[in-house]
Amino acid sequence: MVAMSAVVAVPELIAAAADKLAAIDSTLSGAVPIQAIAPAAADEVSQGIAHLFSQHAQDYQKVADHAAAYSQQFLQHLSAAARAYAGADAANAAVLGTAAVGLPSFDSLVDTVTTLFFQVAAAAYYLLFPILLPAIFLALALWLPLAFLGSIFPV
Repeated sequence: MVAMSAVVAVPELIAAAADKLAAIDSTLSGAVPIQAIAPAAADEVSQGIAHLFSQHAQDYQKVADHAAAYSQQFLQHLSAAARAYAGADAANAAVLGTAAVGLPSFDSLVDTVTTLFFQVAAAAYYLLFPILLPAIFLALALWLPLAFLGSIFPV
């Protein structure tokens, strides 16, 4: 037997997360990329440091481009998942809504069971009353004189 895990997904929250991620992506993509840094002075050390930092900026730009591409792909998948979950929720709600149309409410079920119980109890009372009444009279007819005699003549 394969154990199944339960997944709870709220399409509105997934869509909100996708919107926030899109806002972050647009903010990051709106930043001007740094391709080169001007040397602080005309000497060799300043030019070497500027070249080193420019190389780091170019390397960072490559990594940032890869991250932006990954983020864009993740955003597409997240938006597609939100649409898929929303569609599945709508389909399930439609199926369950039509299935629940014929079902009685809990209150009507309780009313029906209570009414049925009292009808059965009343029928049993009226059917058994003619049988039990003579037995009750007989028991009282035998017990009352014995109880009376027992109170007069204690044993």
